[in-house]
Amino acid sequence: MTKIYFVLIVIFLSTLPNQIYGIEEIDTRKNILITKSNSMEEVDFDGKWTFNNEWKQSSWNAVRSDESIVFHLRTAHQENFIYVLIDAISDTTENVGLDKATVCIDSKNNKSKIFDSDDYCFIVQLEKRNFINMLFNKQDNFIVQGDSQEKSFEELEKIKVKEFVGIGTMSDKEDKYSEIPHASYEFKIPIELIGRSDNYGFYVK
Repeated sequence: MTKIYFVLIVIFLSTLPNQIYGIEEIDTRKNILITKSNSMEEVDFDGKWTFNNEWKQSSWNAVRSDESIVFHLRTAHQENFIYVLIDAISDTTENVGLDKATVCIDSKNNKSKIFDSDDYCFIVQLEKRNFINMLFNKQDNFIVQGDSQEKSFEELEKIKVKEFVGIGTMSDKEDKYSEIPHASYEFKIPIELIGRSDNYGFYVK
C-alpha cells in the first residue's frame, strides 16, 4: 500500500466563495493508505458510483464537519494510475459548471511554501452528462502545474494531459452512501505525470 500524507481536506463550492465545508487538518504523523487494487480498470468513469462493487476495492476516509460527514473519499492505486472518488453527499444542489473538486499532489512531499514544478492540481467541474458527452468522451477538467515562482493559483498555466480522466456529475440511486442525488467526482491520475513515490503530499479542495 502507498502512503499518502493527508495535509488538508476541504470542499469549496465556487458559488459560495466565502463558505468552506469540511475542513479537517491532520498532522503529518497520520496518513492515508491507498489500496493497491486489481479492479480499478472496471470503473465506469461517468463521475459517480455506478454499480455495487465499483469502488469497493479502495481505501475509504470520511471527511466530517461538526460530526456530520461532508464527503466520502475513496482512493486506490493500480499499475500506472492513482484513482480518487469524492462522493460529496452534503452537496445536493446541482450547480453545473460552477461547483468543482480539486485534488492536489505534491509529488516530492517537500511542503514548499511556493507552488513549485513538482506540485500538480487536478480540477474537475460538475457537469450534466448526456449522450453526446459520453459519445465523444467530453470532460470538463484541467490540470495546473506549479513553476516555482511566487504566483497565485489563478496565474498558473492550465495544461491538458490526455491520460488524465476527471468527471463530475450528480449521483443516482446506485450510490453507496446516499440515495439523495448529490455531487460526485471521479479522477484517474497518471503516475507518469507526477512521478512514482512512496509518499506524496496530498489534499482535496
